[in-house]
Amino acid sequence: MGLGNLFVKSVTREIGRNVGKGLSNDMFGDWHATPVRASISAAKGQGWDIGFVSPNEYDISTQPAWKPNYGYFGSFLVNALLSCFLVPIFILPFFSIKDFVRTKTPLYAKIPMRKKDGRTKVGYKEIGETYIQLKSKRQLTPEEKRNSKIAGTLELLGLIPGILLWNYIMTNSWFDFSYWLSYFTATS
Repeated sequence: MGLGNLFVKSVTREIGRNVGKGLSNDMFGDWHATPVRASISAAKGQGWDIGFVSPNEYDISTQPAWKPNYGYFGSFLVNALLSCFLVPIFILPFFSIKDFVRTKTPLYAKIPMRKKDGRTKVGYKEIGETYIQLKSKRQLTPEEKRNSKIAGTLELLGLIPGILLWNYIMTNSWFDFSYWLSYFTATS
């Protein structure tokens, strides 16, 4: 077998392998692939080792429901506090838009938490179960989409205290919006 023939076979195998991986990722997404590397360091920080979990043990059949990062009241409160500074009043509405158009959320896998234990034959000890975030995304359910829109609405409502505060600072009145009207009409 010549060197050229060997090279052609090697390239053919490599192309076939890469095409197979690409098709697999298109059909199944990344849920079957190695989990996000951040999960490894997070697991070690919590005292268990993700290395004792094989990929066929990942359970994606149950997914945690989407919730706002700070909860519903927290979304309102965070925006109310941030809007006390003048610049975020103009920026925060753009971050709230994502809640109105959100259709996907990260995919999670439920896996067993295992800790190294040299006293057993398998070499590890079960200490519970947890969810880890995968690279893939899943579609939101209609209820989750509704909850996302509620969170976006609360974030926008959280801007009102900041607007009123700045209104009071600029005009000495909570409800006299002449400063804002003059500001926007002078710039346009």
